[in-house]
Amino acid sequence: MFGISEADIRKGLPASSMVVPEQRNRLLNNFNQVMNLKYGELENEYRGLRTDGTEFPILIYGSAVLRDGKVAGNRGIVIDITDRKNAEEELRRVNERLTLHFRQTPLAYIEWNEHLEVTDWNPAAESIFGYTREEVLGKHAFKLIVPLKVQAEISRLSESILNQTGGQRNTNENISKQGHTIICNWYNTPLKDHTGRVIGLASLVQDITEQKMLEAELEKYVTVLEKNYSESKIKVQTYSVELETRKNELLRLQKENLQSQFETLRSQVNPHFLFNSLNVLTSLIKIEPDLAEQFTLRLSMVYRYVLENKDKEVVSLETELDFLKAYTFLLDIRFSGKMKVVVSLLPEKLQMKVVPLALQLLIENAIKHNTFSKKQPLLVNVFSEGDYLVVENNLQVRESHVQSTGVGLNNIASRYTYFTDRKTISGVEGEKFVVKIPLL
Repeated sequence: MFGISEADIRKGLPASSMVVPEQRNRLLNNFNQVMNLKYGELENEYRGLRTDGTEFPILIYGSAVLRDGKVAGNRGIVIDITDRKNAEEELRRVNERLTLHFRQTPLAYIEWNEHLEVTDWNPAAESIFGYTREEVLGKHAFKLIVPLKVQAEISRLSESILNQTGGQRNTNENISKQGHTIICNWYNTPLKDHTGRVIGLASLVQDITEQKMLEAELEKYVTVLEKNYSESKIKVQTYSVELETRKNELLRLQKENLQSQFETLRSQVNPHFLFNSLNVLTSLIKIEPDLAEQFTLRLSMVYRYVLENKDKEVVSLETELDFLKAYTFLLDIRFSGKMKVVVSLLPEKLQMKVVPLALQLLIENAIKHNTFSKKQPLLVNVFSEGDYLVVENNLQVRESHVQSTGVGLNNIASRYTYFTDRKTISGVEGEKFVVKIPLL
């Protein structure tokens, strides 16, 4: 660890020389405290100093050596914590990126407890609804942004989400602080504590009021133009130029709307995956902290992939498989040998394209709908069949019905419609559930 030989020690080696000069007084003070049998709050983290002059982080734990009831010396244990420090730094960087995304995203992010009282509220939420974070913390949704006429419906919807494991999308009217009625798209996901108990909701919100107004206005113009066309050829000729302009505007907005739908479909993956992973990590931290460190490192690799590819429409199959290796590592920790993922693909298939996170969604879908154990593991096979990528698993269907999260097969099928006419195929074949997605 230090590059110090036994011969160096026999020549006489001060313990203080093993740490950087600016920390030696603290080391000597701690030494004296231990020699006086005072084991109070001793700061035991130092910068170790090797014989070649390099530094590295260490922990030193000291205890007094007693002979005949008297203190005769001091023994110490030194631990190299370089790996732990690197992991902490990586986790800090990941948290910084998540915090930046939380504050700069144009989507409102709101967290509620199980009573629908606000526990978190980002800047986009302040912009959309007009309330500052300080004004809403601890307030019930019905007192803030939910109109009286839809409160019963929202109450039923919230209760439904709190009683399931997946998210749910809906569109409804809301009220701003200024009293204006706005229309918003909501994506809601239950939040759980380390025991798996649902403790609240997380919501992503998009204000679509202006979009709805434009759609209504365009619909009104189209109706007027069509009526004028049927009344008179002269009127048709008079309004033909305007009609063409309106049609082009409508097509442009439809195209933008399709693009918006695609972005919404793609963005469903990130919160769903993140919430599930953080729930697993929360459980590991208390039960197996060492395993939690490994899980954190691989989670940072997985989420880095999500962040780097979130704006990409497609990625190479080789890139997706690299991500899958890190993801299956997390599954091995989570399920401890109860499932296995086997990939069998020819090299020439690796440069073909797939939509990002498709494999992760399909494997998660298999986990959600099947029961498995070490004696009867869940086996997932990934291979190609013509111009399709096949993901199949043995059927061990859960006895209790699992409600769909809306982030599975429909999401993948919808995303592929933007790139190909080939359909996503899924269904039971014998004793297996098989999904085939197009290779692009």
